[in-house]
Amino acid sequence: MQVLKQLLQWPQDIVFPVLDIVRLAVRNAEINSDLCSGIMGDQLIGHLQRFLVSHSLTANQMLSLRILCNMLSHPEGEALAIRHKDYLLSVVFDITPPFNKQMQIAISTLLLNLAVAFNRTRDSLSRARAVVASSVILPRLSDSEALFRGLVALGTLIWDADTLQDKTELIESVNSSKEIVTLLDKLSAGSSMDKVTQCAAQVSALMQV
Repeated sequence: MQVLKQLLQWPQDIVFPVLDIVRLAVRNAEINSDLCSGIMGDQLIGHLQRFLVSHSLTANQMLSLRILCNMLSHPEGEALAIRHKDYLLSVVFDITPPFNKQMQIAISTLLLNLAVAFNRTRDSLSRARAVVASSVILPRLSDSEALFRGLVALGTLIWDADTLQDKTELIESVNSSKEIVTLLDKLSAGSSMDKVTQCAAQVSALMQV
């Protein structure tokens, strides 16, 4: 663990393989606990922040996002993400096109995993912010798998609202964005019955209170 932490301080142009190792390592429950608990967890977020700025190499951004996605697969990693939820949501807001397929999938997967975490912890305020993030990021996506995961994230957030009032407020938040409403209408009206079309139709139906 100490060696990994040291290697994360490598320069941007050669840190790629280190990030790839961490991406795989945090899927292991024991390593996830070691890397994501306490001070070491906060230090890990600090290291990733260095690679998630707009001028960072795309490969480093993508792998850092995938580390965050995998981090949420175990309790300690999820707890770390919840502690830094404001920063993680800002990452989703701030990453803008152009980005490749891998980046799109990483962003939408992070949003989906955060949605599940917010629902599990009954964090209604973060759920509302994640709905806004979904409304912002979905129109920026072009890859079908990324769109599907983003739609699942949005549907998950609305479906699991604690009360009818909460659900209504989340729906109103989505409807306030012309871009996301237009996108949902376009996707759900698709002629093919692929999973993106079906999911968009389900989300649209879910929004009918």
